[in-house]
Amino acid sequence: MSSNLHNDGVRIKRKRALCVGCNYPASATPLRGACADAFLAAHTLQSLLDFSVEDICVLYDEHPPLESGRPLQIDPIRLPTRMNLLRALRWLVQDARDGDILFFSFSGRACQVDDLDGYEGEGFSSAVLPSDYSNETEQGALRVIPTQNIRDVLLSVPPGVTLHLLMDTDYATDVVDVSGVSDGRALVAGLKQSVMCGLTLPWKLFLDHTGKYD
Repeated sequence: MSSNLHNDGVRIKRKRALCVGCNYPASATPLRGACADAFLAAHTLQSLLDFSVEDICVLYDEHPPLESGRPLQIDPIRLPTRMNLLRALRWLVQDARDGDILFFSFSGRACQVDDLDGYEGEGFSSAVLPSDYSNETEQGALRVIPTQNIRDVLLSVPPGVTLHLLMDTDYATDVVDVSGVSDGRALVAGLKQSVMCGLTLPWKLFLDHTGKYD
């Protein structure tokens, strides 16, 4: 990880990011661009917004196209499994302090799950699908990650921390309660639409040097 201290020992404001892309290549209906979206977000943060490569963690289940055309083995800790994604989320917010800037993006699939107590009042809440979602738990349930779990981690940061959230998926709008009903810290006073244009990306930079969660 990059150092967060000046030479005089004073802590500088930290920028840290987690970019997740799930193409689900082994499924019957894989996605084609989710992993590319994760690398695009990482590249934008590094090249335009002064995020250090060492403070950007990218999780992905399929390599972007390489000139050689040869498939590469993905490091198991880079796979967006349920366990890895939750651990990486905790890394993202770890030791966050006033003035820090955090970024989380998820590109992939989501679903609705039964939740009679959810604030949405519809008997359902949302969950994102990690790369290993089809591997059933001991109880026979899918390995999904309820958006409530993601919200709890992200909103554990102290006051003064700026958190940017990009959810490129269906059914995951309740990661943040924009009404502020369930948690006033999640209130969104206004939303701005923005566009990311296609770029030629230095994939290898992020394959070799991105941050690793502990």
